[in-house]
Amino acid sequence: MDGTVGEIRLFAGSFAPRSWAFCQGQVMPVSRYTALFSLIGSIYGGNGSSTFALPNLAGRTPVGAGASPGTQTYVLGEQAGSVNVTLDASTTPLHTHVTTAGHSTPGSATITINAVNSANSLTPENNYLGTDSSISFYAPATAPVAAMAQDTITVSNVTAPQINGVTLATAGRSLPHNNMQPYLALNVIICLSGDFPARN
Repeated sequence: MDGTVGEIRLFAGSFAPRSWAFCQGQVMPVSRYTALFSLIGSIYGGNGSSTFALPNLAGRTPVGAGASPGTQTYVLGEQAGSVNVTLDASTTPLHTHVTTAGHSTPGSATITINAVNSANSLTPENNYLGTDSSISFYAPATAPVAAMAQDTITVSNVTAPQINGVTLATAGRSLPHNNMQPYLALNVIICLSGDFPARN
């Protein structure tokens, strides 16, 4: 099959035609394929003196070398990309989690109000706390009363709930996701001998 040395084609057959080879990274002797070596050198592997390697396109998609507007510069022979990718905190979208706070001791408070501690005392009108001119709790009363401060109620022994842990609900399983586009596997072949390309 005629071709130009260094030319790469897709081939649906299961073998490489005569004067062609699969692009699978094979190491080739310079002494036998001097024309091809003069074109690609050791860009794709080999020691560059007695051996060189063919491009390895097994499981890979070619991309044009050079500067790509808005992305990056691709160097001839550069290899990159992954079949599977695991997302981390810097690559996941913004999201929220559910938190659950537990407590072991509920909150409480104590309010102490001085009152008449005797029977047969009058009930304050309309069941509201009341004081007479001597600022006593219930008025009138037949037994001694304990005076309380004007317009003051004291709250003591105030305790807040004791938090014993906050649980953050987890999500996901940290498994890598497949990063492949839909594909069809074909053989990629390179011309070993044929017409030599002219520069101009």
